[in-house]
Amino acid sequence: MKNKRTLQTRPVFIILSILYVIALYFFYFKYIPIVKPFQIILVPILLIVFVLTLISIQWGTLFFIFSFPLINNLSYFFGIDEYIPHAPTALVLFLFFFLGWMVHNAFFKSGYSTGHPIFKPMMLLSFLIAVSGTITFLRYTNFFPFRSDYVYELITNVYGVTAGGAIMSIVFNSLNYLTGFAFLFILFSTIQSKEFVKKAIVVLCSATVLSLFFGLYQHFKDMKFGNNPSGIMGELINATFKDALSFGAYVAIVIPLILGVFFAFKGFIRTLS
Repeated sequence: MKNKRTLQTRPVFIILSILYVIALYFFYFKYIPIVKPFQIILVPILLIVFVLTLISIQWGTLFFIFSFPLINNLSYFFGIDEYIPHAPTALVLFLFFFLGWMVHNAFFKSGYSTGHPIFKPMMLLSFLIAVSGTITFLRYTNFFPFRSDYVYELITNVYGVTAGGAIMSIVFNSLNYLTGFAFLFILFSTIQSKEFVKKAIVVLCSATVLSLFFGLYQHFKDMKFGNNPSGIMGELINATFKDALSFGAYVAIVIPLILGVFFAFKGFIRTLS
């Protein structure tokens, strides 16, 4: 922890942070509904993850791990459902977490390395996704500004999705992949002891318990509470996730992890798992 407090200015990270802030500014006001009650809840959470990561990458990582399973359906409480185009809240959370990581590395000495074998295929896949996303983005804009004067809102499929909607999907899907790889990179660089692994597991299990209790409340008390329209129509539980499929995928992923934790650790962590 001491080396993370050492002030060490890095011009490259400063420049990248400035460019990232500019891009994040346009992304925020383009794809996140500026609904006041929603913003009153969302902005403090984003600021907390940014400040914590700026102070300590480990603190920020733990807060992100805890918040990630719980923040996905936040917009539904304010009438911003799946029929209103908007960025996934968990994606926005990571973008601010990543901003904190970049600014931290711009002003503090922080240990990170790309030497782990898993990083090579991750970097290759990230490059392919970035290139593919950029080409597809330009194709739906009719290669604006190289070929056309503006973006034509042409229908792109049989469901009536226009070019703007297709571009939004490209942005979200590309970022979902790239931010996933970026988080793995930060996580591998942050894990420096078994104690941190224990903390991360406790945080993740605690968030999972809260999410499961939320799902139980939906099932037994109020199906509409924090749910989306399609989930309500199909009587499907989304818990604290975007939809029932996301919730089911998370449960399918976390169950083997929790079973592994149960057999690998003792004491409170085993009880929690």
